[in-house]
Amino acid sequence: MSEIDTTVAIRALQRTGEVLAASPSALGHQWEVVLLGGTAGLLARLLSPQRTTADCDVLLLSDAAEWGTLARAAEVVADQLGLPATWLNRDCEAFSWTLPLGWRSRMERVGEFGPLAVWRVSRRDLIATKVQGAKSRPQDLEDLRHIGPTREELSWVREHLDRLESEHLDGRSFDPERVVVGVLEDAKW
Repeated sequence: MSEIDTTVAIRALQRTGEVLAASPSALGHQWEVVLLGGTAGLLARLLSPQRTTADCDVLLLSDAAEWGTLARAAEVVADQLGLPATWLNRDCEAFSWTLPLGWRSRMERVGEFGPLAVWRVSRRDLIATKVQGAKSRPQDLEDLRHIGPTREELSWVREHLDRLESEHLDGRSFDPERVVVGVLEDAKW
């Protein structure tokens, strides 16, 4: 199975758009997704060009009923490019509630591939999601070191964590994420 780098990600998204465009059931439909995770960082050129990922984590901005057609097109592309069958997946949607307020207004366009419009989260929003993942995923901490968030960005993430904690009804603490922010604040780039 191929690892996904910047070139493979763009190629796979382009091919997915082509497969969708060729599908009679897709006539008149438009799919919109926003990339999170490593692929978002790669396409923003925030991560090392040597960095790869195993998948493209997306949030579906279109009607959820349209996911099946998009997923089937992505599976066709997986076969063509030697990617995992679930290279394009919505697994990250379980954590979408942790995205910072206003993230949609900060999305940045990756491209339009036929009926597939692709966005990515902004630098700040990517930093926030990587901070949340870094407590259990060493790659996210490495990604953060490569991104090199500013003190202002880290302060913004702290405010975001404070808001999440204040809104969380079961009393969940975001102290592990604050430790990650502290490590980054103390880092000597």
